[in-house]
Amino acid sequence: MLTAPDFGGAAGEAATETCDGPPPPVTIDFDAAGRIIALVDPAGMLGIAAPGAGAALVDLFVPPDRRRLAAWLASEATATTLRLGVARGRTPALPCHVTLLRPGPAQPGRAVLTEAASAEALARSRAERDEISRYLDQTLLGTWAWNLQTGAIRFNDQWAAILGYRRAELEAPAAEIDPRHDPHLDIGQDSLRRLCHPDDLIRAQHELQRHLAGETHWYDVEARMRHRDGHWIWVRDVGRLQLRDAQGRPEWIYGVRRDIDAAKAREGQLRRVQGLLEKAGALAGFGCWELDLRSAEIYWSDETCRIHGMPPGTAPPLDSAIDFYAPEARPVVTAAVAAAMRDGTSWQYELPLIRADGTRIWVLSLGEAQFEDGQPVRICGAFQDITARKETEKRLAETAEAARIARDRLNTLADKAPGALFEHREDPSGRIDLPYFSARLPDLLGVSRAAIEADGAAAAVNIHPEDAPILTAAIRTSRENLAPLVVLYRLVHPQKGLRRMQLSSMPVRQADGAVIWYGSVLDVTEQSAMQARLAETLEELRLAHERLDTIAQNVPGALFEMQRLDDVVSFPYFTHKFVELLGVTAAEMLAGGPAVFRNIPPAEFDAVFDAFRRARETLSQVEARHRVLLPDGSTRWINLWASPSVQADGRVRWFGKALDITERLELEARASADAEEIRQAHARIASILDIVPVGLFEYRRHPDGRADFPYTSGRFSELVGLDRARIDRLGGGLLARVVPEDRAAMEEMTQRSAESLTPWRMRFRFLHPGRGQIWLMAASLPEAKPDGTVVWTGALYDATPDVLREAELERAYALAERMRSENEHLALHDGLTRLPNRRYFDRHIEARLRAAGVGGPRDCVLIQIDLDHFKQINDTLGHEAGDRVLMRVADLMRSTLQADDFAARLGGDEFCLLLAPGSTEVRARTVLERLRKGLDEPLRYRGHPCRISASFGVVIAKNITDLAEELQLYADAALYRAKTAGRNRVEIFDHAMAEQMHLDRLMAAQFSAAFERDEFEPWFQPQVRAQDLTLAGVEVLVRWRNPERGLLTPDAFLRVARDLRIVAEIDRVMMEKTATVLERLEATGIVLPRISFNVCTGRLRDPALPAAVRRVGRGRTRVALELIETGDWQDEGSNFRDTLARLHAEGIEIEIDDFGSGQTSILGLMEIRPAALKIDRRIVAALRRDTHEADLVRQIVQIARTLGVATVAEGVETMAQAETLRQMGCDILQGYLFAPPLEEAAFRDYLARQRIPAFGGPL
Repeated sequence: MLTAPDFGGAAGEAATETCDGPPPPVTIDFDAAGRIIALVDPAGMLGIAAPGAGAALVDLFVPPDRRRLAAWLASEATATTLRLGVARGRTPALPCHVTLLRPGPAQPGRAVLTEAASAEALARSRAERDEISRYLDQTLLGTWAWNLQTGAIRFNDQWAAILGYRRAELEAPAAEIDPRHDPHLDIGQDSLRRLCHPDDLIRAQHELQRHLAGETHWYDVEARMRHRDGHWIWVRDVGRLQLRDAQGRPEWIYGVRRDIDAAKAREGQLRRVQGLLEKAGALAGFGCWELDLRSAEIYWSDETCRIHGMPPGTAPPLDSAIDFYAPEARPVVTAAVAAAMRDGTSWQYELPLIRADGTRIWVLSLGEAQFEDGQPVRICGAFQDITARKETEKRLAETAEAARIARDRLNTLADKAPGALFEHREDPSGRIDLPYFSARLPDLLGVSRAAIEADGAAAAVNIHPEDAPILTAAIRTSRENLAPLVVLYRLVHPQKGLRRMQLSSMPVRQADGAVIWYGSVLDVTEQSAMQARLAETLEELRLAHERLDTIAQNVPGALFEMQRLDDVVSFPYFTHKFVELLGVTAAEMLAGGPAVFRNIPPAEFDAVFDAFRRARETLSQVEARHRVLLPDGSTRWINLWASPSVQADGRVRWFGKALDITERLELEARASADAEEIRQAHARIASILDIVPVGLFEYRRHPDGRADFPYTSGRFSELVGLDRARIDRLGGGLLARVVPEDRAAMEEMTQRSAESLTPWRMRFRFLHPGRGQIWLMAASLPEAKPDGTVVWTGALYDATPDVLREAELERAYALAERMRSENEHLALHDGLTRLPNRRYFDRHIEARLRAAGVGGPRDCVLIQIDLDHFKQINDTLGHEAGDRVLMRVADLMRSTLQADDFAARLGGDEFCLLLAPGSTEVRARTVLERLRKGLDEPLRYRGHPCRISASFGVVIAKNITDLAEELQLYADAALYRAKTAGRNRVEIFDHAMAEQMHLDRLMAAQFSAAFERDEFEPWFQPQVRAQDLTLAGVEVLVRWRNPERGLLTPDAFLRVARDLRIVAEIDRVMMEKTATVLERLEATGIVLPRISFNVCTGRLRDPALPAAVRRVGRGRTRVALELIETGDWQDEGSNFRDTLARLHAEGIEIEIDDFGSGQTSILGLMEIRPAALKIDRRIVAALRRDTHEADLVRQIVQIARTLGVATVAEGVETMAQAETLRQMGCDILQGYLFAPPLEEAAFRDYLARQRIPAFGGPL
């Protein structure tokens, strides 16, 4: 852990250390005679009954118990615990457990007093703690307790085990350990710091200070600790401040420790895995997205942007994102998003999407919603471009359909073929079945289809017994060597007798070890008779073949026979020269397939076979030429000639010749290099002309003025709408179709180009025969010939789309510029008053600051304006009247200001003026006077006069850069002073305001700590009946016991609290603490008849207020809430009246405080229906010197009696005032004459002197 902070105080001032949490006990040291030497009462348990040094110990207790204590003091005993009652005057005795200790008889000792109820609770707490400790000892959590005053740290076995130690090995010196502390040991801070990693100490110290300052609810730190074996491990300490000592200083923090070393390692691994996943997602083409439903912000990853064809960083709104989907897909996505937000249903669809460039693609769209507290907060998902997969699936579907057709065709052919086809499967276990066989197989074998399907071995039941072993051995050899199975055998057919059968099949081994033979079986009985004759014929053919092959091997070039089955090419016959020409082996030629063509460049190979395919359609001879890239790096050119031959089965065989033409080509290349270059250039140009969108031309002008077009491309003819023959006939007359407005410029440019031989370029209008007028763009370079002719070579293209696009862009730009200007004006101006708005004002301020920073004027006069009682105009005359008032103010400002002044409406009834640079205080006052004079003129609305006034806050700065962000704060402060000083006035910010703002900020910073340290206290000021001066009730007043400024009254801090909007929180604290005080009073038999609180209007709207009031009153004390007459409740509307009605229904009374200082109307009082009017203390104070004030008090009392409510006079300080008020009929008196505001102890003394009965009388 870390160093305990220094909270001040001398050693020994801290309360006795305890980890159990009850109130600290009272410790009394006594001498041998039983007199008190020292007494420590940190919790104030004895209160005012606490005796001083020298008093007898026995006098502290009630008489019946004094004899028991005296008997022990006189005995030989050295320790005991007695249950005694502490005497507390008129209050009932306090039962306590008193533990007495001394070294021997008649020697000094110590008495420890513990409240009996607390001791019993302590015992239960310890039992519960021991139970929890036993539970924690069974877990992997280490527990610790840290005394911030002594620095001692207590821990359990698991705490030490996490670091590889036993508890005893970490034990601190004996002087620092409480030997009675059994479940934990203590460790010193020095030892602990040596175990902590130095890089983590500062961070842990910082987290501790934050926790003690109330910034965090928990002390939560992850740090490294040195293990016993020397390596560092990660641990997590989580704790919380639980106890403070008698001086309120933090004392005990309790917490647990967990070994998170493995978790840290996993975190590192997870971070690496996350990085790999992100890279893998990008490589896999996955893009992610997220929509935050609370902020409506959407995030697209770079891959998502790429899929949509948008630049990285694009973040469109949800509707725009859905619009990327194809129209037919948008309802699907919209419904999916709605379902996800409704019940968390995730989605995964494959949908068409239209990219930004118009390309239609397919995406895999996934998404789901995430919920917090039952509400959707974000939607996230991913995209993957699956266009390629979709195209592959389409091709696979087409291939599957083709395969199905081929299979059906195969089945048809198999069923009509002379033999039968079959698929024979033999499992490693020896089981045999025929997954497929054609329809003729059962008839050929003489076995029923059902028998074969039931057991594949049934297909061999009719094999001749002598041939069965031969077939079995052939099958075994084929299975072991995966060699083709070809065998002749005899079959004893049940109907046809002895038949000769031929079986041919090819074995294929499966992944599970099984072997499948694909083959056919033929009935060759009739063919057997022909075999002898066939053998003779074959021998003759063999001899003829040998002679032919000898001839073929010796002719120039190579001969071959080729056939193609599906995509497999084979060569049934070829000469050895063919193998040499292709650079492969004879074995590869026999095997066929792609290996035969591996030395042929792929593009040339595709071209050769395209030629074969075209020749196959027309059955014409094919000639092709290609290269062979030999392994030694040389290149060989081959010329092929082949003729197709259609076989009886419909297949085509190619018989051809291949010739090495490498040398011949080299000779031809050297002989015709120039011609070939020209041909290739022409071919390239021809290819370009076929694809480029421009038309090429040559325009020739002769010296005599004749002109023609010696050359035009096909695209040129398309552009001008005339064929080549028509262009030839027109010659230079083609230019007559150029519109007259452009023809003169064209002729001038042509003449200038011919003279200077400079490039010619022009866009012009042309009358197209079919399209009408179009725009063409031409560019050319001139070349002068020796005979004086000039030839322009150039290109022509259709510029009509460009012209239309340019025109459209110009219109769009004009529209966009107009809309931008309008939108910018709307964004920067108030729609009602047409004044600049807050956004425009902020820009203007920033511009003034920037200008001042670069040498511009630095002076500044800023005026903040707030209309007085504007809400009343809206509430009484309606919002239309309020709008008229705002427009009137705006017009007045426009008519008053100069050109360089800046006026803005900041919102609501707030306006702002920024006077032009160079304005002085004199001019500012002149402007303010004009504005106030203009506002004094009433505005009539539908016959009703609307009188307007305003409050003004002014800041005059010599250097605006010194204030920057504080400029508007100062203006607001001056405006606030103008409002609080009575409205309809001007306040100029000065040094005193700046100092007050500084003090307010310091005080605002102390409020949080004040709540944490429980520094707000309720004080009580009695109220007495005017007739008999008996107690009628009390008013609760807040006091702040500030550690720096002492005891503060509300006038020192309430204004700042109101600005921070925490007055309602202070009200709540006062009610809770007052309820506790009243409970203690009731425990002594005192019940107050009535109690009142000062509350703000915000507190009245708190739904928890009725329950808080019921807890204070407990059904026995009436509770009243005081509202200041000058407060903001008079600006509230019908909602406030509804709130008061609910409070009245709950039995909560309302009083008007400081009555006579505001402008409450009689109708207002009738609506509020208060229980009492409290006469302002300033009116009461004037009674002794002003008869006018006496008349005013009589009128207030008369009003109260008329309304049926009571009157309370505040600030009564003399008996003359009290008598005067009593004679006037005032009901209740309150003031220093009777008692000042009292803290609880003094208030209890006051009540004791008054002898308050259990129930007070009526008000």
